Amino acid sequence: MSDTIYSPLPQTLGRRFIRLCELQPGSGAEPLRIRLLPAELHKRATREYEAISWVWGESASCTIIEYKGINLTIRQNLDDAMRAFRLPDHARLLWADALCINQGDPDEKAEQVAMMGLIYACAAKVLIWLGGDHEDVASNAFEEIKHHVESRQLAKSTPATWRVMSDEEVGRVDAKVWKSIRTFFGNEWFSRVWVQQELGMNQSATFFWGDSQISSKNIGAFYQWLTWNDYAGGTVVKGLLANSLYAAGSTFGLAATFRRKETSQGSSAFSFMQLLDYSQTLLATDPRDYVYAFLSHPSARNAAAAGDQATDWDMVDTDSLLVVPDYKKTVDEVYSDIALALMRHHAELEPLTLVFHNESTLTSDAPSWVPRWHHKSATTPGVPVEKEQWRRRWNGLPPRPLGVFGKKFFDAGRGTPVETSVSPDHLTVKGVVFDRVSGAYDQPRLMLDSLWVASLIKSGQLSGIPQKLAGFLESKLKMMTSWLGNTPYEDPILAAALALACGFVNGTSSKRAFDDLVTFRRNFAACCAEDAGVQNQLDHVGADEKASANPTDFISAINIFCFSRKFLQCDKGYFGLVPTVTKTGDYIAVFSGVAVPYVLRPVSRGHFKVVGHCYVQGIMNGEALISAMKDGKMPTEIVLI
Repeated sequence: MSDTIYSPLPQTLGRRFIRLCELQPGSGAEPLRIRLLPAELHKRATREYEAISWVWGESASCTIIEYKGINLTIRQNLDDAMRAFRLPDHARLLWADALCINQGDPDEKAEQVAMMGLIYACAAKVLIWLGGDHEDVASNAFEEIKHHVESRQLAKSTPATWRVMSDEEVGRVDAKVWKSIRTFFGNEWFSRVWVQQELGMNQSATFFWGDSQISSKNIGAFYQWLTWNDYAGGTVVKGLLANSLYAAGSTFGLAATFRRKETSQGSSAFSFMQLLDYSQTLLATDPRDYVYAFLSHPSARNAAAAGDQATDWDMVDTDSLLVVPDYKKTVDEVYSDIALALMRHHAELEPLTLVFHNESTLTSDAPSWVPRWHHKSATTPGVPVEKEQWRRRWNGLPPRPLGVFGKKFFDAGRGTPVETSVSPDHLTVKGVVFDRVSGAYDQPRLMLDSLWVASLIKSGQLSGIPQKLAGFLESKLKMMTSWLGNTPYEDPILAAALALACGFVNGTSSKRAFDDLVTFRRNFAACCAEDAGVQNQLDHVGADEKASANPTDFISAINIFCFSRKFLQCDKGYFGLVPTVTKTGDYIAVFSGVAVPYVLRPVSRGHFKVVGHCYVQGIMNGEALISAMKDGKMPTEIVLI
């Protein structure tokens, strides 16, 4: 699209201006005709407009629109949306980012992006365009959703009054209808980074899918009921829709947090760092938008800078933003800006827990301590993010960064203050380099099984290697036995189990294993016996102990925490879980005042690259720093590059 069609927007101190698209009347295959009109943006503006929320789609798929006698090129998705929204007898006032923002002017684009949340908040309505109903399923999907919402009064009730949908009820619903609902929730719109604020900043939103439409309130109520049904023990979500709900879950969960009235406790109710963490499930055309798409959220504003104005979104100036959009900056510069802003804002190094590397990013020239939100997938480095399916991105990462638990559960840097300094390329921290990685192994769960069997053989409780593990363990028995004799743990097998579960009882709660070690020990022993195929050979385990064990608790924990992580063995004999790119020769370090340890890769004397955060059994509560200081080794400067 030519930049020459855009006249500069008015620049008046204390006032905001946008462009609106006046879509001229027409129908059918008639050419689309528009006028672009400047308008002041304010909640009490007299000129009502509707904002379009849509997926840009492939740039190669384009069509023509007429403006000032000039034929302009727009993406096919927007053409489809505007034809769907065009009225036959009078003009319609719309706002669509691709048309109303001069995409060729980085300064204007940055200015408008900073106001994006307000643009959607001030709109009379948000029109969510999902694309054409090419399979002719939209009507069935929306009618079924409306039926559940109305018959169960989902929009007017709470989960306390709901009941689980029985298998019999599920069976009475046409399978094609469930498929159409699955198709709806699998729409690409749900996986885009911008849609959370577009849905969240305006409570009057409508989904349009082909010729069918439904209110966002109905969709939100239905989604909440679906997820509750699953949680309460129903089969409907797990059996029919689960795989299509991941992105929708992020969208509905995050959208509500954008509304000020729902975060009345302040920006700490949902932190900006949490938003960026959740963005790993989403997609963006421009990688910088992994940051910029969330700047309308209350947590994106520095309350100290905003002052009393922070409670009135309409009056907050962009000076209060943690970062100000700037599309002239590179992706690495934008990510460095927000990482440093978060460190200053939180006065700690918590943003480091969002660092995930693959071999490509770890060997790049960009600072290793800066999270790269557009390189989340560990599976296909170098593939443009818009070409990847969001589920592949989701599957490439550990689902729960340990940093989200904070110092309530982990406090590796206990008793020391966070100390940092920043230069253009370096982040200098205080801490101790605690141990060296002697091995990082795939299939952590199998490593525990093998250690457990090795310990039984060593103690004489098992005469031979179970057939189930023979092929794997035969060549490793000597190594496993040496591990058991070279550890700081009184019970090495329990320590390995705690490491794989990151000290938690299961994967669905935050209950610590140390609160009930007896039960935890039973659960993991039962799990190991089942995995190794030695249940009938454990005569030393009593019947009562076997009966009370719940191996599924332990399995749920290791399924969560071992996913996309490796089993760690250190020179000093410590066990843990580390990022998948960890290798022999890396180091384990603990930073002053920081909750979790980190894997570092040496580059030169005192200079390291950050590989990622980790769990190391036995040093998660300050033991490494305490031990070092007892030996006269005070925290020293560690330079991260």
